Amino acid sequence: MSGSMSRLEEAAIKALVPQLEAEGFEIFLHPSKSMLPPTLGDYRPDAIAVRPDRKIAIEVIADGYRQTAAGLKEVTLQRLQDSLKGHPDWELRVIYAPALSPESSIPTYSRQTIEEHLARIDGTLEAMGTEAALLSAWAVFEAAARAVAPHLLQRPRPGITEALAREGYVTPDEADILRGLSRVRSEVAHGRLDLTPTRDQVRDLIRITRGMLDGGEGTDHQSPQTSPAG
Repeated sequence: MSGSMSRLEEAAIKALVPQLEAEGFEIFLHPSKSMLPPTLGDYRPDAIAVRPDRKIAIEVIADGYRQTAAGLKEVTLQRLQDSLKGHPDWELRVIYAPALSPESSIPTYSRQTIEEHLARIDGTLEAMGTEAALLSAWAVFEAAARAVAPHLLQRPRPGITEALAREGYVTPDEADILRGLSRVRSEVAHGRLDLTPTRDQVRDLIRITRGMLDGGEGTDHQSPQTSPAG
């Protein structure tokens, strides 16, 4: 993954995580060389899914990237597929990440749906592990932010913590916690295998998300008269 495509590719892989985990796989972004068949040489797939009897090399092609780099990518995919032929426990899976147009927006979910996801993460924290739990909890946090502050966060954009703090949806102390969690989440999502979030960090994010939902109900946060820049 590289450059402007990284967010799209990461989102596409994250969408696969619940299904793969339900099938017993553990997912690794940017896998190290030691985790791959030696026939791949220096090549790294975007992610791998691993369980004792089966392994999947995952390659992502982002929409909008196909026209400029699809030829190179197709050559790479063919080489990757050829390299895996001698390893019957490995398979190649290619997924396409649809680009978000400037006009497109992520749906806003109900409080009940958000609460159900928070409860599921909280209840299965030990089983799913803190890395997966933090990534999932951050996704739910962003969904909650869009639910309580749709005028700020109708589209994916940087500075979510600053936007929420500026209008009082989170406290200054909570904003400090979120900034730290955002850094941890980013490093874990991009392959920092030696970094393990703590249970308290995951539960802090769940707590802040629930507090934001409670504070957003019945409050009179007005949409600004002019749209934020960007």
